[in-house]
Amino acid sequence: MKRIALIPLMVIGLNGCFFGMLHRPGTLGKGNWDASIYGAFQFLPNPDIRQEIQDAGYITTSSMGMDLMVGATDRIDVGFHAATDGIGPFARFAALRFYHGSIRNELTISPYLLYEPFVSQSVAARVDLTYSWKLNPYFEPYVLYQGYYNPYFDRYFENEVGASPIGNVGGGYHHFYGGGAALNLYFDRASLRRNQPDLTINMELLLTTVLLPDNRVVPVFHFGFGVSGRQALRLLFAPPGSSSRGGLIFNLIGLLVGLGHSSYAPPPPDNTETGTAPSPSSTRQDTTKSDTTKVDSNRNLKK
Repeated sequence: MKRIALIPLMVIGLNGCFFGMLHRPGTLGKGNWDASIYGAFQFLPNPDIRQEIQDAGYITTSSMGMDLMVGATDRIDVGFHAATDGIGPFARFAALRFYHGSIRNELTISPYLLYEPFVSQSVAARVDLTYSWKLNPYFEPYVLYQGYYNPYFDRYFENEVGASPIGNVGGGYHHFYGGGAALNLYFDRASLRRNQPDLTINMELLLTTVLLPDNRVVPVFHFGFGVSGRQALRLLFAPPGSSSRGGLIFNLIGLLVGLGHSSYAPPPPDNTETGTAPSPSSTRQDTTKSDTTKVDSNRNLKK
């Protein structure tokens, strides 16, 4: 039985390779853009199997990341990826696209070239194969196959964590497969015409397997959740004092450093209820208004 080291949750989260895609599955279109932030975790519904996997020397991990993409042409997107599997550029190509009635079917290939800075400090490669059905502008289900290659990652992960990550099929190659759906929300007609959602909510459920010492193959599930689009970025990164009352990231930073900020300005006190004496400026204004009224009434009497 291999002893599993106890590691803080943050360390496990930052050391786990990323699984899933969690951005819009189809190509964006020339000039459109997408920015997403997401997180994912592995789980087994059976606690006994989970213990067997740990006894065999494996550990479930969580992951997080961000993607930025722009449509270079109608069929090609380019972007930048920053997640727990690495940091670097990627592209997405529409290898196949056709319409069945009003439903757009699209097969995309997305190669990534990444530098993995957290564990092995080495170069990695990744590829995503996605087939999506754009049923309407608001809903895009898809299936996904993802492969990740880094010949050094597992060895350095085991040295640091004391266990092996799930998903390795040998030779530094990991793979995952499953599906998900993107729910696109548009807050005005211009966004709908441009095919540029203001907010996209993305969920995925992926699967991989673990081979136990008794040659049993055990499935391991991966669940991911992500948000993307203009409103998602505003929610996360809007500076304090903006119309969104400050993004979550800025407010979190302010809380951590003791510089909390609020864009809320309380209304002035009600003098009539509190019995506070009126200010000199308000008294002068009232006197001026009263004098003007008297002059107007005298002119009317003379007429």
